[in-house]
Amino acid sequence: MNVVSQDQARPEGGLRDRRWDGDESGFTLVEVMVVMAVIGVLAMMATPTFLSAKERAMDRGAQSDLQVAVSAAKSEFSEDADYTGLTIAEMQSSEPSLGWVTAATASSSANDFAVSFRVWNYGEVNVARLSESGVCFYLRTIDVAGTAPEDGVSIYKGRGVGTCSGNVVAALPTVTMFFGGWEPP
Repeated sequence: MNVVSQDQARPEGGLRDRRWDGDESGFTLVEVMVVMAVIGVLAMMATPTFLSAKERAMDRGAQSDLQVAVSAAKSEFSEDADYTGLTIAEMQSSEPSLGWVTAATASSSANDFAVSFRVWNYGEVNVARLSESGVCFYLRTIDVAGTAPEDGVSIYKGRGVGTCSGNVVAALPTVTMFFGGWEPP
């Protein structure tokens, strides 16, 4: 009896002739689709995290600018123990890395998110800066207590007033409702 092997029985190149001989490599369509689905799910999970991190970075930049602004004002205050003569020009020369606008001007994208600055009295300065994320951050420093009992010597931080200017911040009472810190409620 003459036995014929399967290799000899079929013509080469037929559909059934596709045997794995150990040297072929590659991925099946199903494997590629599974990998693409996993990458898509990971991207969907990472996108909100990335966007919120970007907003937090913008907010931290605004907060940092306000702290630098108050430090610059305090350095000027240390010379005379009085804020009343402090001007925008002096603030610009004291801290040229920041943009400065008067208290009547709101910080906005139109003025490159400059710090709105106001001297309230001999012992108090108010600054405000709009973050690129759209949140207004403001800071009040009181170095000499005034006549209002709630205005103790301290630094007060707040967020979220409508118009982001030194004048608006100066008009706010020093209470937790307005100066509850920079973290979101």
